[in-house]
Amino acid sequence: MKSTPLHIKLDQKQEKLKSELDMQDDVVFKQVFIPGYEVSGLFVFVNGTMDYRAFNEVVLDLSAAKVESRHTVSIEMLVISKICSVREQDVETYGKAKEHIFDGKTFLFIDGMANGYVLNLKKEKIRTLSEPSTERVVRGPKLGFIESLQENIGLIRQYSNHPNLIVKQQKLGTLEKREVALIYYEGKASDPLLKEVNNRINGVKTTDLQDSGIADDGEIPSNVIYELKDNVNRTNKILPPLTMGKVSSSLQSDGSFAIQAVDIRRGKLILEGAGVINNSKLVGVMDDEDIAALNWLNGNVKGGIIEAVQHGKPISVEVIKRTRRKVTTELNGDHLTINVKVAYTGRLSEDWYGKENSFEEAYLKEIEHIAEDEVKKDVKKIVYKLQHEYKTGVAGFYRYVENQHPKFWEKNKQKWDEVFSKADIN
Repeated sequence: MKSTPLHIKLDQKQEKLKSELDMQDDVVFKQVFIPGYEVSGLFVFVNGTMDYRAFNEVVLDLSAAKVESRHTVSIEMLVISKICSVREQDVETYGKAKEHIFDGKTFLFIDGMANGYVLNLKKEKIRTLSEPSTERVVRGPKLGFIESLQENIGLIRQYSNHPNLIVKQQKLGTLEKREVALIYYEGKASDPLLKEVNNRINGVKTTDLQDSGIADDGEIPSNVIYELKDNVNRTNKILPPLTMGKVSSSLQSDGSFAIQAVDIRRGKLILEGAGVINNSKLVGVMDDEDIAALNWLNGNVKGGIIEAVQHGKPISVEVIKRTRRKVTTELNGDHLTINVKVAYTGRLSEDWYGKENSFEEAYLKEIEHIAEDEVKKDVKKIVYKLQHEYKTGVAGFYRYVENQHPKFWEKNKQKWDEVFSKADIN
């Protein structure tokens, strides 16, 4: 397609572009008629990425154009005069046209003209959010979705202009229809996963879907989720909030991260489980115990309970705060060793052992060792999963390797998953 020149006739242009963009449900084709010249034009753009006020002004100018009887102006000169303030360049091939369309630009084709006009009618990103207090180290865009599906798709398009980013839209509900969009990278998302998602979407037979902004109980879902993340101070089974800036940073470095899953139980939103993403693909799903262990490994635990057994009786230790975390890396040739030390303070909150003596220092030391061994056991399990099942380092250890052994990192960053999977983690 890159070397294919544009057709002269408008209907041929439209047919060719539609065949090339068949999988893209968010690409819009809109015709305009220039009555004074009896000529039609065609606008092509990605829905949600355009400033519609500026677009409507261009459409009105073209629709109102008239032929001057004394000084006849060619259709080409007329069009150029009407779009001069937003015209960026002209292109002559379908490949270039497709590139500009997915870059958020608007294309104008005129019947009988071989070239096409690139119009800069892009709409800037909107709805910035304040910087999360938990992630001041990571710098990047902090943009949030809103209630409009097309605005959200447009926001995603502005982040990625790759033509393999596929947008498929459809309606749900049998009475009151609600539009949903499935967005994925062709060739990256696994076919079984896409099939499963499509089956679930097609299986929705609800007669009335609630407005996307309000839940059944009157709560705004995004606010509920935002408030749920504050539970990190009471449980270690929730991942820290993940910003778009951090996702972008991860994708550009080792390509992996873990993202919190949201579910609905008895009509209520809950945070439960997490997805493990590597190179834009879902490579595994973690349960709550895995999340807790990963939080211990990363030093992200801010609260919660450690449950263990002493002399056959259950005990509970409440986590108060982290006091220290240190990560060092060692190299023996090309073999990597990662050493993680994390220290927390806590207090004995529940003890069913009949001979307990929580006022005795030796007894508290015994409890401390039991809780520590319980955490170590769980961490070893998640390390094994990361290295041998998921085969990706969502724990973010690459940062320490990059800082402490920059030459080794530069040499091995393209095969970091393999290096991480073979590393010793203590």
